[in-house]
Amino acid sequence: MKIVLTNVSVDGCNNGTAIRFFDITIPQDRDWQVDGAIFYSAVPWILALMLAAAFIVTRRCSLGLYVLYGSVCVIVNEAIVKQAVKEARPYGSCLTTKGMPSSHSLLSIGYTLLVGLEMVFHQNLLHPALRVMIWFVVAVLLVPVPASRVKLKDHSELQVGVGSAVGLALAILYFLLVHFLLARFIQKWVKTNPWAEKLGVTFDYGWPKEMDLDEEMTQPTKVYEEGGEPTGQGPGKRLPPEAFPRFPGISTCPQQTGQ
Repeated sequence: MKIVLTNVSVDGCNNGTAIRFFDITIPQDRDWQVDGAIFYSAVPWILALMLAAAFIVTRRCSLGLYVLYGSVCVIVNEAIVKQAVKEARPYGSCLTTKGMPSSHSLLSIGYTLLVGLEMVFHQNLLHPALRVMIWFVVAVLLVPVPASRVKLKDHSELQVGVGSAVGLALAILYFLLVHFLLARFIQKWVKTNPWAEKLGVTFDYGWPKEMDLDEEMTQPTKVYEEGGEPTGQGPGKRLPPEAFPRFPGISTCPQQTGQ
């Protein structure tokens, strides 16, 4: 019996092999540029898995919000938008799913902008140099992703362009939604729901202090009588926010005195 070898892969694609978990076509003809494109095409999914694992381990709300963003984007794009548009991928791709718009581009550009917005508006968490470094590393890893999809012929230039534009729009919308609405709900849930304490959930969204949920601040250690003398330890008498300084390194609070 004579065995004839052909260049047809096990999944029936003549141009390469499909790695369906990462939605990547590995071409038969490879060079360093193709290898780089394969790496960058895998980055969004590797990052998503790392974020999910970090959230499960640490239970930090900030990580959970990144996971939520990625999950919503992928589900909506893959299950609704692509099925409605029904535009095929370019010739040369071994993937059989629809291609418009690119989920890789949507995630990569969306995450890049979202991290940038966090670094700009939530400045109280990290040193400025560290914020710039974090955003730079994220940009280096994610910005080349759309070009890598075109290089592997898994998407057309139009498909990655639309995906990138949608990613930018969704990142802005998601940031505004979380910053002004969803984070307050989560903060309230963490503070009031006993399940949050049992699960060890930590609210660390990191918005400016003046946007904290509490409308009043409490002095926790000393309770004052009308004459201004402390009566001992206790839960504390509620004071308005303006009674507490907001400058770093100042921890004293003015005493309330009677007339």
